[in-house]
Amino acid sequence: AVVSTQSTGNGKRAGNFRIDYAGDQPIKIFPCVGTIEPDCSRSIKIEFISRELGTWEEVAGVELEGTGYTELRMYGEVRPSSLMLLNISGTQHLQLINF
Repeated sequence: AVVSTQSTGNGKRAGNFRIDYAGDQPIKIFPCVGTIEPDCSRSIKIEFISRELGTWEEVAGVELEGTGYTELRMYGEVRPSSLMLLNISGTQHLQLINF
């Protein structure tokens, strides 16, 4: 799953940010460092890929120049997925494909 969030700079000058994640889940956050210009927003992408079903909760540290340290709390639920093969017209589920 990929989630995108935005951070907005409300100051009068650009500010640097840094996001640190050291948890056990397969989470990638990018960009994890950068600059937010005043009165602009910056998209941050959070990518999570797992084969294990269940819920999870993780925390990443966010350091914002001029604001200090805060936490980014992430919650998710991994559910089962399924794949169904359909006939050419898409009206019936196929149990077997003959070659």
